Amino acid sequence: MDDLDFIKTTGNVSNTERLLVHRYTILENFVNRLKINYPGIWKLLGETCARGAALAYSHKLNNITSRGGEVNKFGANFAVHLESFPSTLELTYLPDFARLEWLRSVSAEAKNEITIAPDKLAKMNPDKLEKYQLIFNSSVFFMKSTFPLMQIQDLINDKNSSEIMLSRESSYFIVYSFDSTIYLFEYEYKVPLISPEIAAYLATTIELSMPSFLVLGLFSRLACLPLIAMTLVIQLTYLELPEHLYWLFLLSTVLLYGPAQATEQSTTNVSTTNSAVSAAPTPEIIKEVRITDSWARKSISPNNNSAAYMKISNPTDKDIVIIGASASETANNVELHKSFVDEKGVSRMTSIDKIVVPAKTDIELAPGAIHVMLFDLKKSLNTGDKFNIEVKIEGKTPIVVQTEVKYY
Repeated sequence: MDDLDFIKTTGNVSNTERLLVHRYTILENFVNRLKINYPGIWKLLGETCARGAALAYSHKLNNITSRGGEVNKFGANFAVHLESFPSTLELTYLPDFARLEWLRSVSAEAKNEITIAPDKLAKMNPDKLEKYQLIFNSSVFFMKSTFPLMQIQDLINDKNSSEIMLSRESSYFIVYSFDSTIYLFEYEYKVPLISPEIAAYLATTIELSMPSFLVLGLFSRLACLPLIAMTLVIQLTYLELPEHLYWLFLLSTVLLYGPAQATEQSTTNVSTTNSAVSAAPTPEIIKEVRITDSWARKSISPNNNSAAYMKISNPTDKDIVIIGASASETANNVELHKSFVDEKGVSRMTSIDKIVVPAKTDIELAPGAIHVMLFDLKKSLNTGDKFNIEVKIEGKTPIVVQTEVKYY
């Protein structure tokens, strides 16, 4: 008897295979968690080596049980693991860098606590200080290392391409959490002659004003101004990234030649003198008309002709006039035709200029009635083949329908 027979099975998946799927899923989640906590390790080692170290770490039961059921604590021993992992033994700086990344992760996920500014602490009544208990903030950590970890971090960030001397000199670090939004803005927007704080709030205001213009229905050209200003700020900050000049060119083009209005309501107050520069009307896209069940006869050879049939539905209040059709990839000539029986009882066929589909009416193009003729085929039409027919509607945008070849 199989030890896993007590598990209820479904389909053709065995209990062993099902258990392996769950096992691989759990291991993959562990590896992804380590990748989130240690992004620098992944960049230093590369995906293959870092993943191998993470899988080896995830297979150790102690690393799983020691976290107390919290996924966030799963990578706490990863730095120790790297000290003995065969592929990283010679990278003596790697465990310390992993410890730094772990402290960053713990600091970022620490709960918000009430902080006391030093100036406020200095103003407190000395007689009452004994009643207060000061607790070290759980998001702040001190760390000592004998490796230039910050130079390694700069190398990862592509800020310093020079060689790093892994000298054994003691260095100290303070790891702490911060207001990420303001800090990132202050770091990113280092605009000349503008303080980081002002640049941060200025960039945020400009960035948020663009969608506000669009929501309020103001001029779409005006909405480009905040984007142009923000792009200029980025370009002044990162002079080595010329691609922002391309965005400046596009935005400036929209500003100068783009549509003047964003909504139809805003056009009601426009002077009639602007009509001279209005663009020519384009055909209206027909969404109401539906063409379904399109099929064509099988042909014997390319020299033979074929015919196509379909159902056309017009739920609108106006008649629809079909003035032609085309199938450029399949036939050299496509015409609208109608089959009928003359006075002598002979079945005949003649070409027609148009097909009128009355309002709120469905019609069917069928054998022995109205249909689409395909003359001078470019290739044989075999059962199961599919090709497109473009149905042309008077004053409207043509509708392309996929047509399947059937044996008839």
